[in-house]
Amino acid sequence: MTEQKNAQQFADRLRTALGKQSRRRAGDLRRRTGSSTRSFADRLRSSLDVR
Repeated sequence: MTEQKNAQQFADRLRTALGKQSRRRAGDLRRRTGSSTRSFADRLRSSLDVR
């Protein structure tokens, strides 16, 4: 139970960090990597949601 709670907190922290980062440097990332960044974020989010 504690492990799951820690994992959830980590996932939330990661999501907020990714959200801030993507908002701050969205143009930068889009220019550099195109759509690969979004697909990576989606893959990460889905893998977090499965657990």
